[in-house]
Amino acid sequence: MKIEYVAEGPPEAPLVRIYGDDPASAAYLAEAFDQLAGGATEMLSVHELPGFEPVGEIRLLARVGEEDRGIKPSRVPGLFDMMLTASGWDELAGALDPFCEPAQGDTRSHWLAESGEVKLVITTSETGEW
Repeated sequence: MKIEYVAEGPPEAPLVRIYGDDPASAAYLAEAFDQLAGGATEMLSVHELPGFEPVGEIRLLARVGEEDRGIKPSRVPGLFDMMLTASGWDELAGALDPFCEPAQGDTRSHWLAESGEVKLVITTSETGEW
């Protein structure tokens, strides 16, 4: 799956878009979110997960915090920090269930984070639909 930053254009921008129809990668992302939720890890680099390909210089860090802050850009260009509580990560892991199955021609999209300075969407569309 690809991961990219969309600074402007659509009304929802700025946003980070994870896209592609790759059930194995979606399952790996759900498992990573489960690890955050369960306390097995406190931080991970989404852009470095197996099956994920950053578009451009984007780097997305996911970490557990005391509040559901969503995504915030850092001072380092292209680096984004996403902080959610353990229960927030648990919800996101569950939201990925439909993406762990092949799309079979239909476009599926889901907003994973709408709070924070930058939104996060996952979609099976390669063309920018969500």
